[in-house]
Amino acid sequence: TVVKGEILDLAVDLRTSRPGDLISSPYELTISESMYDFWSCSFHSQNRISTSRPFARRLGLQDKVLPFSLVLFLTSSMTHADAAKVQVGFGQSIYHWPAFAGDTFTKSFRVESIRNTSDGNHSIFHILCSLKNQRGRVCMTSDKRMIFEFPVPESSVVSTPTPDPSHQLFRDHLLGKSHILHDELGSQSLAPLFAGQLIYHTMNRSITLSQSQQLASLARLTHPRHFDTRR
Repeated sequence: TVVKGEILDLAVDLRTSRPGDLISSPYELTISESMYDFWSCSFHSQNRISTSRPFARRLGLQDKVLPFSLVLFLTSSMTHADAAKVQVGFGQSIYHWPAFAGDTFTKSFRVESIRNTSDGNHSIFHILCSLKNQRGRVCMTSDKRMIFEFPVPESSVVSTPTPDPSHQLFRDHLLGKSHILHDELGSQSLAPLFAGQLIYHTMNRSITLSQSQQLASLARLTHPRHFDTRR
């Protein structure tokens, strides 16, 4: 008996996608404390709401929240879009509901608009990424634009998002605790801060190839550029 193997292509063929199409990922991912620790080791942060459990609970949260950057990474990671050439930008990334270690996440992607590049050889997809926890709460949404190495039929249609009454619940909750922040917890900054101030974060750390591959595995990324060093 001869057993012949085959390679399964689990990627979605976006050549047939049109604005308004919804792509729901079947994968579920539970974020453990060790995953949170690994992210914290790779990306420095002094945000107390993500580093201090007592601080977060004083603000009425059940635990310290996952950093914005980690939640955005999980929201935008597309396991099934291997044909993408590059991501060209993000926009309107909103942390709707706090995410915690121990939560299990699923995600979906809605095609908002499609257009071809001026040379006619590539296409640009505008995609709305959405991350939900195990209770069905949308924790984050983010607009993402990706370039694919194939043209698609032009479309002038733009998907119109449905208004969400819980659009900024997390922000509104924190604003509602402003008196606690101001009167009880206070600022721990060693330098004076004022409204409208733009602060540059000068600390930069290089990410090693091993860290990059581990982060890709954490988010179940399968694009060859994450493990093929020749690409």
